Amino acid sequence: MFIADQTEWHLRLYPHGYNEADGYISCDLKMVSKQKVMVAFTISIVCADGLEHFSVEKVDQQFPNDTFAGPMHFCRDR
Repeated sequence: MFIADQTEWHLRLYPHGYNEADGYISCDLKMVSKQKVMVAFTISIVCADGLEHFSVEKVDQQFPNDTFAGPMHFCRDR
């Protein structure tokens, strides 16, 4: 768990959801104040050939809602 002023995660999301995804990132975001967001992420790799095919990158982000929780499915960089 960490606290950041603004956080954005650039993911290669799989458009058709869970059944065809290679893995998922489970996220739990909570607004601590107007300047801080508490974020917890868990990465689950479904395919056997490792993390190097997955891209997760932190950059700036403004969150539209005070709280959000849920899975974000993603595919390998091909």
